[in-house]
Amino acid sequence: MGQSMIMVETILTTVLSSALYVTSAAFAPAATAPEVALTRVLPENSYVAYTVKDTDTLATISQRQYGSVDYWTTIWNDNTWITDPANIEAGMLLQIRSEKPSEPEVLTETTAAPTQDAVAVPTLTPVVTQAPPSVAASNNPGVISDEAVTYLGNCEAGNDPAKNTGNGYYGAFQFSPGTWNNLNTGYARADLAPIEVQRAAVKQLLGRSSIYNQFPGCANKMRSAGLI
Repeated sequence: MGQSMIMVETILTTVLSSALYVTSAAFAPAATAPEVALTRVLPENSYVAYTVKDTDTLATISQRQYGSVDYWTTIWNDNTWITDPANIEAGMLLQIRSEKPSEPEVLTETTAAPTQDAVAVPTLTPVVTQAPPSVAASNNPGVISDEAVTYLGNCEAGNDPAKNTGNGYYGAFQFSPGTWNNLNTGYARADLAPIEVQRAAVKQLLGRSSIYNQFPGCANKMRSAGLI
């Protein structure tokens, strides 16, 4: 009798242990798959979107964004669909580098030639306007007359080649250091160069850039006077 009870106990214990094992296995959580680490690759240069205002030119945007008008060439290189940097329409959307480049860029060969992949927002259709004849003319070497150069010098700094008031602009035409250095005149600053060198530098500058970007205030006066 005692042995029979022991055997029954043993059988029950074995059955219960097996049931518990099966139940535990059925409800055991599945092994967690390892997480995959994702890396977002950022572009070399970061840009922000800028909506053009009524009175904007690339020069005024450059001054506001980077503290100098000299970087208008960099902005134009980044928005090559623009046909005239002095005539951009309010509401246009530009891509602007969020960090100031170390130096202003020289205009690329493709600048001012519209391209499909150069627009910051593909769905935006830029408004293209025809440049005034005076602006187009100022982009050609040697177009500005000697009389216009003299007027410009008088307007900017009384035609004083040694002008240096400590405002960061130098010479008869108030060149910034960055613009002056890009002209490769051989002189460290504009106010250290003879007036003839400064006049030649102005013609060189206006041969590749709009006078309305470089000298906006005096350019309007010159246009009213019929000099450009």
